[in-house]
Amino acid sequence: MILASLALATPALAQPSLTPLAEPAQPDTVTTSYRAQTMVADGLSIAAILGSFASEGPNGRDSSATGPLLVAGLIGGAWVTPIIHGVRGHAGRAVGSWLLREGAMGLGAIIGVASASCSADAFLCGFDRIGPGLVAGLVVASILDAAFLTDETHERVPASSWSPVIAPRQGGGTIGFAASF
Repeated sequence: MILASLALATPALAQPSLTPLAEPAQPDTVTTSYRAQTMVADGLSIAAILGSFASEGPNGRDSSATGPLLVAGLIGGAWVTPIIHGVRGHAGRAVGSWLLREGAMGLGAIIGVASASCSADAFLCGFDRIGPGLVAGLVVASILDAAFLTDETHERVPASSWSPVIAPRQGGGTIGFAASF
């Protein structure tokens, strides 16, 4: 009788179960945003463009600061936020942001020129409205970019988890579990 009991119990003992007592923690998702970084970059670019307008001398003549401020603002407005997207690993967002900015600033410049009331014999009429149109387009692009392109979803593993450990050693082995909490 004892031998029969051992014979029936042996297959169950030969296959040890390594299933965990509790299910391992599943990762959850966390949404973060880098909106503040893009808004600061765009704000500085817009401030540089507006500073170039303010640095003009009497009768609209350019000062020595007008050109550099305008160039810095336009380059920053067109490229800095797309670079931020790219550095964070979002190549598609970087290209989309750049296209959005170029399109909005170009459309703003066209609307600015078209809004001028010019006579038929006027030459280069409305070109003074390109700058305000560019700024308006950049503001619109900055708002759209910050609203729709700056959220990221990350997987986060909860702080406490465990897993089984089986490690062969010379002359035997180790069976146990490792935990973090």
